[in-house]
Amino acid sequence: MRLASFAAALVACTVLPAQAFAGGVGIVATGGMRNDPVYFYDNTDCDASGDCAQYKAQQLRPNVGGGLEFVLGDRDERISGVFRGYWTMEPPQVNPADNEPTDVDGNVLAPEDVTSNVRDTNRHIGLASFGAQWGLVGEPDKFQLTLITTAGAGFLTSDHTEFLFVQAGPGFTYRTSRSTQLFVDLEYMMRFRKGFTHGANAYVGMRYLFD
Repeated sequence: MRLASFAAALVACTVLPAQAFAGGVGIVATGGMRNDPVYFYDNTDCDASGDCAQYKAQQLRPNVGGGLEFVLGDRDERISGVFRGYWTMEPPQVNPADNEPTDVDGNVLAPEDVTSNVRDTNRHIGLASFGAQWGLVGEPDKFQLTLITTAGAGFLTSDHTEFLFVQAGPGFTYRTSRSTQLFVDLEYMMRFRKGFTHGANAYVGMRYLFD
């Protein structure tokens, strides 16, 4: 079902520009960082039922990836719609026992007293986002400072932890020819899955524009 929805979205984004006779297609690479909570337990602080004290450690984990982009709108307009379908990869989490974990009072726990369930493999994620690029300063046919706002989902994950997200941030575009545009975006990302996590991502790519 998720794959079918994603395929339908791709078809819509390729058909709509054809109907409007204005849009574009491009490639995009991305990289960034986000906070990733990891839970662990103190084996020396357990109750009669065997439930041990639980703590949370925040880790900064990087991500890299790439994919495709579809643009809807005239190349000379300051506002255009943007759809991105892309893949990212995150490396394994770090075992809290290796980083001097502490309890609620700040006491360092011995590694042998810590139990945690960390992800020890790379995490692969398929993402899709829809949004708009807003021209702020400059001209669309030359150099332009932009603001990009998007929302989407990590709809396909290797560990079944799908999530929603929103992003926003500044960027710039530079037209090297009538049909070719380079772009860079720097975006804050907020993810939601049983709670919020935060991060930042950079997007770099090239678009072929047509009308």
